[in-house]
Amino acid sequence: MAALSDSAYGPLLELQRFRHFKGCYFEMDFDWDRIDFMLAKLHDVHPLVQKDLRRFCGFVKELDG
Repeated sequence: MAALSDSAYGPLLELQRFRHFKGCYFEMDFDWDRIDFMLAKLHDVHPLVQKDLRRFCGFVKELDG
């Protein structure tokens, strides 16, 4: 069983790519509209990640039995 669903994985991957790009090129001017967009994505995906991790923890607990 995967810890994250596809609906959470995609947005998280996009957030990771954005973070990596901005981290490597910090001398560039910030695109505040893009940052606002990514922040909205983060707020959208956060409840999905929480739900997925609760489901995964339940799965692991069942294995422990």
